[in-house]
Amino acid sequence: MISERDHRSFLEFVRPPDGMSLTYCIGTTFTLDYPVIIQLSLASHGYMDDEAKLVDPAAYSRISSFNSKAVVFCQSCKIQSIPKEFFQAKKTNRQKLLSLLDSVIISVRPDEMIKTFHPKIWLLRFDHNDKKTSPIWKFMISSRNLSEAKTWEIGAELIGTQSKIKHTDNLEISKFLEFLKNQTKNKKAESLLNLALKDLPNIKFEMPEKVKSLKFMPKHSNKQTYDFLDTKKYNNIIAISPFLSPEALKKLKQFKSKTLITSAKDAEYLKPMEELSKSSYLFRLDGLDLHAKMYLCSKRSGDTDVYLGSANLTTAGSSPIGQNIEAMACLSSEKDLIKDFERKFIFTDSKKKSLMPWLHKITNDNFEDSKKAHEKDQERKELDDLQNAISKGSFILKKIKKSTWELKWLGDPIKWPKGISGQLNIGNSGEPFNLQNIISGKTKPILKTLTPMSFIWIKLMKTKQNSIEFGTVADLIGKSKSRSDQVLETLVNSSSGLEFFKHILTPSSTNINFDLIRTNTEDNKKTKSKTSSKAKVLVEGLVESFLLADIENSHMKDQINKAFKSLAKNKTSDILVLKDFWNECEKALEKVTKNAS
Repeated sequence: MISERDHRSFLEFVRPPDGMSLTYCIGTTFTLDYPVIIQLSLASHGYMDDEAKLVDPAAYSRISSFNSKAVVFCQSCKIQSIPKEFFQAKKTNRQKLLSLLDSVIISVRPDEMIKTFHPKIWLLRFDHNDKKTSPIWKFMISSRNLSEAKTWEIGAELIGTQSKIKHTDNLEISKFLEFLKNQTKNKKAESLLNLALKDLPNIKFEMPEKVKSLKFMPKHSNKQTYDFLDTKKYNNIIAISPFLSPEALKKLKQFKSKTLITSAKDAEYLKPMEELSKSSYLFRLDGLDLHAKMYLCSKRSGDTDVYLGSANLTTAGSSPIGQNIEAMACLSSEKDLIKDFERKFIFTDSKKKSLMPWLHKITNDNFEDSKKAHEKDQERKELDDLQNAISKGSFILKKIKKSTWELKWLGDPIKWPKGISGQLNIGNSGEPFNLQNIISGKTKPILKTLTPMSFIWIKLMKTKQNSIEFGTVADLIGKSKSRSDQVLETLVNSSSGLEFFKHILTPSSTNINFDLIRTNTEDNKKTKSKTSSKAKVLVEGLVESFLLADIENSHMKDQINKAFKSLAKNKTSDILVLKDFWNECEKALEKVTKNAS
């Protein structure tokens, strides 16, 4: 099990092991901060929080590569932050580059079966760069959203290896991925999910220490529920949940021995339950909020089941009638982990009931503060209900003619509350549009662009003090010039072609001497189709390094050839020599690959 103070430990999870590269990344989250998606794309190439890596020419390679390998499912209208520069009328290269990652995000819309899409699971595959060794997989189930929030989280990370034996233990993960496939028509998402579904039967995941078995327990229909509140199965329980409901607390109250660790938000619900409130504690540490969800349940035999994941101690999250989509794992141990957890996390002295510094007894002041917080929630209930109604529909960007796109909203009619105004920004639109007119169909904004950005930012306001903001992504309908190709063309032509290729072609294991290529420029002015003898020697010496740097990868080759295509009108001798250099390199690579096979 791992606890997280911030998102750095999660970024380490995505970082490839030495000598390996990411093959696919499939994730789910309730809320999402777009800057974390950007950081993920860097982490997937081994860079941690390095902003400089976002602006050099090689950033295109990193971001477009991650874009082709990753998909993240998120609750519709729950993007919490998007860089404001995306909505400025003036386009910048950085803006175009970072906006490529919008196609990583898949919105899951609530309906009559789904109230909230709330699971937090991740499945990643990494392949060795030498292509000779079996891949590894990483699977994580946790309480963490893809967010920059500083919160205390809990999760389990498993490492998987290839097995010749089929493992039925992974069947529930496969069923959950099939459920995700049904939530989208996105071809890339379907392709990545199919790859994972093909892999899963032959993946053997290593068990964490002290764990004899692990069961993945998704909840994506009303037929599924969690039994950690079953007093017939368990006699003792430690429940950790930041959010509560009175109905779930009544079930917790039935346990002979129970301990609750929660946040201050829902403490009010404990006031009528005097006995339970005495064994309940608030988590507070250095400004960190509690967001972990974990339930340690002890059997009469002494064995312990530990449930962890996304489900709160609420009716929506954990009861049979709850309509949340959740993901939990049950880790079973033959040891009594209750006492061990009490000793390490709850009490400095279990006999005296002296609490650890991060836990505090619940007081009457906490009850009153919680009551005031709930009253404040009621003040913005109209805004929250309107946000939820909008999330059930979808925004569409439809191509109506060349370089012209129309924005509209598709969904059930919404009765707009009186006194609430709404505005909508879409990528590069500059000025905001009237949201109510778009929802009602009175206004269909027109965007003039080859390929539009699909980011949408919405603000709902009742008063200056009572407003909410959130983001989502629009669906694109209609053929357009590939935005990836468009960005590549812009980047290559806005920098010198040589500078761009210097980053794309130079593997970390070597340095191509571009000055040597330049010195051969005069020799090649009259012979565009031939490379100088010095350049040929250079090619021959670099083939092995190119292979080690994964240059034979089809995605990399495709990028390089597209870059040359975008420079078709550039007849400078430097670029012509470099193109000849690449042609020779491709021939050499083909020869080496053929000989190796």
